[in-house]
Amino acid sequence: MEIFKDFGVEPVLILGQIVNFLILLFILKKIFFKPILNHLEKRRKIIEEGLRNAQEAQKIIEKAKKEYQETISKAKAEFNQILEDARIQANKITYDAQLKAQKNVEAMLQEAREKIAQDRINLENEVKKDMVRLVAIAVEKVTKGLITRKQSEEYTRSSLLELYQHEQKTS
Repeated sequence: MEIFKDFGVEPVLILGQIVNFLILLFILKKIFFKPILNHLEKRRKIIEEGLRNAQEAQKIIEKAKKEYQETISKAKAEFNQILEDARIQANKITYDAQLKAQKNVEAMLQEAREKIAQDRINLENEVKKDMVRLVAIAVEKVTKGLITRKQSEEYTRSSLLELYQHEQKTS
C-alpha cells in the first residue's frame, strides 16, 4: 500500500469512488438504461416488422408481376388465336366467294350457250322459211303455171329437210 501513498492515491477515496460508481451505475441502469433499452427494443421490433412487411410486399409485388406477365401472355395467345381464326374465316369467305363467282360464271356461260343454240335454231328456221319462199317464187316463175305455189313450197320444204338431215349426218 505504500506504493499507493507514493503516488498520492488514497485507498479510502478510491473505495468511495468505486461505491459512488456502483451507485451511479445502479441508478443509471434503473432510471435511464431500462427505458432506453425498452425504447431500443421497441424500435428493433418496429424495424423487424417493417422488414417483414417489406419482404411480404416484395413477395406480393413479385406475385403481381408474375400474374401480370401470365395475363399478358394469355392475352397475346388469345389475340394470336383470334387473329388466326379471323385469317381462316377470311380465307374461307374468299374461297366461298370465288367458288360462288365461278359457279355464277359457269351458269352464265351455260345460259349463253343455250341462248346461242336457240338463236341458231331460230335463225336456221327463218332461213329455211325464207329459202322455201324464195325457191317457191323461183320455181313458180320458171314453171309458170305447171304447178301451184302450194305444191312448190311443199316440194321445196321436203327437199330442204332432206338436205338438212343429210348435212347433220355428215357433221
